[in-house]
Amino acid sequence: MPIQELSPQVIGDLKFYFQNFQAFPHAHNLYLQIFFNYGSVGFAIMIMMIIYTATKAWKMFRNKSISPSEGIALAILSSLFFQEIFDYTMIDAMTFYQAILAIGILSHPFQAKEGNNQKPLSFPPKYLVAIQIVLMVFIILLGFNLCLSEKIKLLFRNQFTIDNFSNLKFKDGVADNQILISRFMTIDPLFLPLPIDEKKEQFAGQVYLEIFHKSKDRLFLEKASGHFQSCIRIFPYSAVCLKRLSEIESLKGDAKNAKDFESLYKQNDPFGLVVP
Repeated sequence: MPIQELSPQVIGDLKFYFQNFQAFPHAHNLYLQIFFNYGSVGFAIMIMMIIYTATKAWKMFRNKSISPSEGIALAILSSLFFQEIFDYTMIDAMTFYQAILAIGILSHPFQAKEGNNQKPLSFPPKYLVAIQIVLMVFIILLGFNLCLSEKIKLLFRNQFTIDNFSNLKFKDGVADNQILISRFMTIDPLFLPLPIDEKKEQFAGQVYLEIFHKSKDRLFLEKASGHFQSCIRIFPYSAVCLKRLSEIESLKGDAKNAKDFESLYKQNDPFGLVVP
């Protein structure tokens, strides 16, 4: 974020606003989420998409090529699109797209029968059905990983607190519970190798890091490092994962790598909001 020219007082005021008025850049604060995750380029792309969609809709209304009811439907689908394409819940977004595609395929014969749309589908239906099947299989695979993630969270229920950025804070004694740790380490290798869920990698990395702090076994430190590395491969701007990698490199005694990760973390969390 472009804060180099701001005075410390202005930065302090902004930080106070973010922290005290629940304006954290999470999924429900869409515009801040765009800027925070994708920078000025992503924000500009989103604005151009909105302008293009609004212009297209205005021309269609002016030329009376769509009815008001169709315009409302277009507005709803556009709203879903803009919300979900920039959301970090991949399986949620894909489910919306598949549902929209299915509704379009199913409604076309009825529209043609009523005379509202006599044009044939521009894309062969068999290809659309094939796309639906591929999406369905992919969502099932994602769902399997999601179920495992939820199982791990249930395993540690009431053992940690979590904030908007998925920072975990464990209660004392969690790493001493050998049954809990053993179950976690049994579930963790079962995840399918789908490199799209950085939150899962972040969660597992924080669990292993917590175990290391208690046991001092470097095996757990390496496992934590591996998960956080996977996290930034999926999402290079994850401030939490960058900060944890900086801590891990410091624990390993590699000051240069620790400084590099710390620098990357500060670029992505200039206000110090993500990692308190």
